[in-house]
Amino acid sequence: MKFCCFPYCVVSCFISTLTFTVVNAIDEDVISETFKTKGSTRIVQTENTSDVYCKSIIACADMCLSIPQCCLVSYSKGTSTCRIDTSERYCVETETLDEWRFIQQNSYQGRPIDCNDIPDKCQSGVYKVFPNQTQGFDVYCEMNLDEGHWTVFQRRENGYVDFDRGWNKYKLGFGNPKHEFWLGNRLEHHNGHGFSTKDSDNDNHSSHCATMYPGAWWFNACVTSDLNGQYFLKTPDSAHRGVYWRSWKGENYSLKGSLMMMRRVSN
Repeated sequence: MKFCCFPYCVVSCFISTLTFTVVNAIDEDVISETFKTKGSTRIVQTENTSDVYCKSIIACADMCLSIPQCCLVSYSKGTSTCRIDTSERYCVETETLDEWRFIQQNSYQGRPIDCNDIPDKCQSGVYKVFPNQTQGFDVYCEMNLDEGHWTVFQRRENGYVDFDRGWNKYKLGFGNPKHEFWLGNRLEHHNGHGFSTKDSDNDNHSSHCATMYPGAWWFNACVTSDLNGQYFLKTPDSAHRGVYWRSWKGENYSLKGSLMMMRRVSN
């Protein structure tokens, strides 16, 4: 997981350390107003981190506020250690450790709706987004291809994840966003075609395309493409099978990988 300190916090996040001097006995209440925290998470040590002794998580957060380059710290109560990140890259790698807590300044304006709102300096990876007033969920943001800021909603790479699933599974999403996965079916229609799964027939064929050609897709009558089809390491046993795109590779070739992404065209 990567966490991102948004660049517009640079203007507003360096609140006076007096905040913590006055109310340093309140601890969690104060932390929640100025920072958001995540348990069992430590910033990975790099040349841009420094470990210093701190008596409390409040003192660690207070120290971050006093350093212009700091938006992210992590704290260990057991060792009284505050790890400060001053990379100014806005995004840092973290690791899971039970006794540590990750602390991020909470004063940027708003939350990311999708990968468009992830700053340019952030690397590709998993981020939490909050579209349409939701509670938020994890997505993979592709920040390198074609100017970046792509929200990836499908990935095939090795066949380890079964894509021959029912409607509810596709609606909720499945897999691991770092590897093979389907984000969730918010796209019930594509180019005028309904989305079909093995238990929901919405194609324009007299038969059920998603059972004739296993894999859920925006079938028409029936298949000219199906990137959610059965994964084959070798040539499929019959035509129109596999991770399939007929106009590109023909009717009897299964792709070894696919990536489906979307990006907002306006703000």
